[in-house]
Amino acid sequence: LMAGTSIVTKLVAGVLVLGGAIAIIATCAGPPETPPTAATSRAAPSKDDAMYSRLQGLWVVVRARAKDPSSVAFVDAGYTDAGAVALTFRARNSFNALTTGRAVLAPDGAIAAGSDADVAAAWNRHVAGKALRPLPRP
Repeated sequence: LMAGTSIVTKLVAGVLVLGGAIAIIATCAGPPETPPTAATSRAAPSKDDAMYSRLQGLWVVVRARAKDPSSVAFVDAGYTDAGAVALTFRARNSFNALTTGRAVLAPDGAIAAGSDADVAAAWNRHVAGKALRPLPRP
């Protein structure tokens, strides 16, 4: 194979090739996975997680009720300590005008959305004058 090469050189080359192969295999294998334990498993959902889930549900309802669901755009959202979720959004109406609307998901699960008197009453009862903790866009 390698005529004129000493046996020592061939032996050193073989050891280097074998060592390189072992190093590549060890790197690709990575550290062993540890099974999940009580210490590494996910903790119970926080109130923020629960309120974000409620916001996602409210967002689906708002988009479903809109005249043009593709025009619904998120403006702001938050929740109160009592558990009400408030959402402000923009959407196109029947006249193709961009309007701002509000939606409230009350702690009891009642939903008021749009820009009418029912929404104003729900907003005043559950949201107005209360501290809102912000929620990210759904």
